[in-house]
Amino acid sequence: MTHFVQYHNTERMGYECGESGYEHMIMLTNKPVRHLTGNTVWLIAGKYKPRRYYLCATFVVDDIGPTNKAGFRFFASGRKGTRFKPLLAIDEEPWFDEFRRSQANFSLGVREIPPRFVRLFQSVTGG
Repeated sequence: MTHFVQYHNTERMGYECGESGYEHMIMLTNKPVRHLTGNTVWLIAGKYKPRRYYLCATFVVDDIGPTNKAGFRFFASGRKGTRFKPLLAIDEEPWFDEFRRSQANFSLGVREIPPRFVRLFQSVTGG
């Protein structure tokens, strides 16, 4: 199983991460999503100024497709996973700045997470 990260910009989206109104966990993107089926997505929320980062959810993708949500072309969703309520603050983890740089500050959309960071995410969540 491969792990991917998707960034949720709270101000741009207009709602808090995890509060999409969907029963299942979902991410929206303009990047192709076909490769996500059966893989794990870690959904990170950024909010406030200065920016703070939180782990919102992690889930295994079991459905993908086009979306009619303005500004996005595709969705990926999953029923199996964990929503973190309250959100888990991760920006003070000693490895987070390096992770964020490895992801080009989340500017490139959904991206694969290198295995060494997957282990660190799992340690934060107890998984």
